[in-house]
Amino acid sequence: MSSQTPSDQSATQSMDVEQLTGKGVVSQDGMDVGDVASFVIDPESWKVLSVVLKVDRDALDTLKLKRPLLGSQRILVPVSEVSGVGKSVVLKSKLSELTFFGGEPAEEAPVAVVDASAAEDGER
Repeated sequence: MSSQTPSDQSATQSMDVEQLTGKGVVSQDGMDVGDVASFVIDPESWKVLSVVLKVDRDALDTLKLKRPLLGSQRILVPVSEVSGVGKSVVLKSKLSELTFFGGEPAEEAPVAVVDASAAEDGER
């Protein structure tokens, strides 16, 4: 029989917020996504809904997010996307397939429009 109380048992199955904040986040394909910045918590149930990530600048392009002049962006990743926690937080998805919310999308590159009739006039 265990000598642990119910509160002791839940403590061994949980992690302190301070232990997770700042921890690196890795996608299923081994790509560095960023670091845990904070959490979104449901105020009624006190359950964690999402993990707020400060995205690595190198991951912004893959996530199709704007690269700010300084710093990075933050996104919300649902806890359902988290596979496990060890030295890093490991996500269930590859970086290119990650489900997330927030972040400023990268601007589409302008498409050059060539006037075909002008090009033909130049050939004559």
